[in-house]
Amino acid sequence: MRNTEKKGRGISGVKGFIDEKLALPSDALEGSFTLEIRERRTVFVRGCRRIVKYSESEMIIAVRGFEVRIRGQGLTCSTYHLGAVTIEGEIFGVDIGEWEGSE
Repeated sequence: MRNTEKKGRGISGVKGFIDEKLALPSDALEGSFTLEIRERRTVFVRGCRRIVKYSESEMIIAVRGFEVRIRGQGLTCSTYHLGAVTIEGEIFGVDIGEWEGSE
């Protein structure tokens, strides 16, 4: 890469360079989260800050600026690694609201 290309990169260029080199998802360095529901049996959340509540009928997950509330029956957290959480069980509902807790 020539020196002039390095100077013109800016913040977004640096972020893209880091994402590419580290093979990160496009939203990993931004203030966002990803929520995926699979067949009412699995909820996958990326961008988790912490699990606030854990019970068989309700789980609350703090994500960047929001909370994700999962209601169901027989809920379990099957994975929790590097900000990615997988909740399994019979899912009745998922709500997203403003996070009112402390970071």
